[in-house]
Amino acid sequence: MWAEIRVHNASSGPVRRFLVLDEVDPKRVDLIYAAGREWLSFASGIDVPLEQRPVRSLKPAFVLDLAAGESRTLYLRVDTPFRLTNLTIMLQAPQVFLDGLMVESWLYLFFFGAVFIIGLYNVLVFLILREPIHLYYMLFGGFFLLAVIGYGGYDLYWMADSGVHYLLQVPIHLSTVFLVLFMRRLLNFPSRFPRLDWVARGILLLMLVLAVLVLVDVSNLYLTLFSGVPVTLTLMLMGHYAWYQRVPMAGSFAIGQTFLMLGMLALIGVNLGVLPNTPVTRFAYIIGALLEMTCLALILAYRIRLLENRQSDVQALLLREQSLQAEEQARLIAERTRELQQANAELEKLSYLDSLTGVNNRRYFDMKLREGWAPERTGHDLTLVMCDLDHFKRYNDSFGHQSGDDCIRLVSNVLCSELRKVSDVCARYGGEEFALILPDTDLAGGLVLAERLREKVLGLGMMHVGAVGRVSVSFGVASCVVGDGVDPAVLVARADRALYQSKANGRNRVTCYGQQADGNNGLVMAEFG
Repeated sequence: MWAEIRVHNASSGPVRRFLVLDEVDPKRVDLIYAAGREWLSFASGIDVPLEQRPVRSLKPAFVLDLAAGESRTLYLRVDTPFRLTNLTIMLQAPQVFLDGLMVESWLYLFFFGAVFIIGLYNVLVFLILREPIHLYYMLFGGFFLLAVIGYGGYDLYWMADSGVHYLLQVPIHLSTVFLVLFMRRLLNFPSRFPRLDWVARGILLLMLVLAVLVLVDVSNLYLTLFSGVPVTLTLMLMGHYAWYQRVPMAGSFAIGQTFLMLGMLALIGVNLGVLPNTPVTRFAYIIGALLEMTCLALILAYRIRLLENRQSDVQALLLREQSLQAEEQARLIAERTRELQQANAELEKLSYLDSLTGVNNRRYFDMKLREGWAPERTGHDLTLVMCDLDHFKRYNDSFGHQSGDDCIRLVSNVLCSELRKVSDVCARYGGEEFALILPDTDLAGGLVLAERLREKVLGLGMMHVGAVGRVSVSFGVASCVVGDGVDPAVLVARADRALYQSKANGRNRVTCYGQQADGNNGLVMAEFG
């Protein structure tokens, strides 16, 4: 690239100016101008060692001395391997030039010092904890440091070799690779956000491909320039989304990425001429990266603090347990015993349920019936209702066992629906037979409930075969006063006898076992149906 520059000293005395390029990357820069009848040429750039340059500066710079009123036409030839180049050519007074060098030197010195301290700390932490996330951070910071060394041209202090210098364009891609690995592990993207994790993997692959392309041909760096802002913006938005989802430590990561994004935008603003070209604005990208690295380092320090707190808690717990000794061990044993008892109680509760209908089973029925004869129940009424589905074998044979199971479930639901007291029990007694235990209910109340249940089952309208018509249920009711000499087995036998009489009298009816006219207990023709 060639540039023609015309300068004129409008002052009344001689002046000295520095012609400066704001990038260190040009391979060679030649300044050519006429001095009388001869042409003068001065060379700078990467291929020219620092001690051989007109001005010993990392950035190409040339000295111009102009007499009062003198005009001069300068020709600047820039040789660069990059396909996309944005150069700012500045003409500066000596003090401005020196002040700029001083500011940039201090900025770079601060950056290198901060990165060294942060990096050394995390190296020591990694050697102690051996956690991959600290390794990712170290590699992220290390590769970014190499990229900044190349960006500032500090490698030229050791060697003036364009091949080695241009290789320092590769670490910025590897730095992004380890930043993404750091983010995925820190915010647990694979399990928390599997879809976004595929985006992160895509960025990893893109950066690796770009690193290879730039390594093969540094002119491919323009692809990185086009992808840098979208990639950084995507990582920033992913961090903010994780922050919105209240993922721990996502806020610090999102803020760090925001600093980096603002630095990149400032650098773009300088290149587009929107922002003034000053050492601070040109350095904004590196400042943003340093702030990002600081945020990530704070995250790691916070994680270590959490680990220390957990370790302190564990140590305190151990000391507390040692001080309690046998008493504490006894308490723990008692607590475990209670937990086992609760678990056994839950298992026992499940063992009392019928698997088909979900109502209580025969085992639960037997237990509750025995409890009805507890001493505190003496003198209280207790009614037992036995019920059986009519012609159920014929129903099963005609409609199949699956329909038979459905029929039993529907009937059990009806039987449970009319129980009003917490102490009332509905249990599947066996096969198609059910039993109801009704504490504090006399014989008359049991008859009324049984008849209501009979009508409700009949009202289901479930079709039966032949002359039977609809599905129906027969009931047998027996009652006693606890402590009057009747035991559970006798009460069950009385209710079962009444049920048998209901089926013998034509089914679909309620029969009770009660006081006969002669004063003796036996079947009475108190029937419904």
